[in-house]
Amino acid sequence: MDYCKEVGYREMAEETEKLKKECAVEVFSIGKSVRGREISCLSLGSGRKSVLFVGVHHGMERITAALALKFARDIAEGTIWGDETAKVLSKRRIYIIPMLNPDGAEIALGRTDENERYMLSRMRGGDELAHWQANARGVDLNHNYNAGFDLCREEERRMGIFTAGNMPRANPKRTRSAISRGVYRQDCAPPSLCIRRARRYITITAEKLPREGKRSHA
Repeated sequence: MDYCKEVGYREMAEETEKLKKECAVEVFSIGKSVRGREISCLSLGSGRKSVLFVGVHHGMERITAALALKFARDIAEGTIWGDETAKVLSKRRIYIIPMLNPDGAEIALGRTDENERYMLSRMRGGDELAHWQANARGVDLNHNYNAGFDLCREEERRMGIFTAGNMPRANPKRTRSAISRGVYRQDCAPPSLCIRRARRYITITAEKLPREGKRSHA
């Protein structure tokens, strides 16, 4: 995969499958997007403590998918930590979700039909979709976590931001994947509170991800 080129859902899925076949990276689905696309998670390592990395909260930020996939391959091929790789992976289980918002990524790439473009342009108030951030329902996933949501929503309204949704996790049940249970909302709270929330919610999310024998492989 050329990590310097555009990465959409198709490219992400192809590279994920290659990692599974070529590097024995474990891959499983944590749910589906509004448009029914699989939200894949990669798992490396076997340690008791877990670390979670998430890419593409916002559709326009597709570079984070390329970064996440390159990171996964470098770990699997042992090019990051060298001889220490086995030791690191014996102490940590690393989860990587390359593309949390596949619908948004495809929208920002212009991979939509005429009807969907019309609907989205009305939702956005213009036909420029290259900087689309939200999912296919117009919900900004990075503003939609259940972490001080009411306070953050009130502050966002003051700033003219109306993309967080009307309630936390404002998506169909099938999209309420492990990651959608919440990380943190950093720009409406003091840094110290953000750090505490990050630690708490990343721990909770990682603990709720499937363990040995309970994963459904993509």
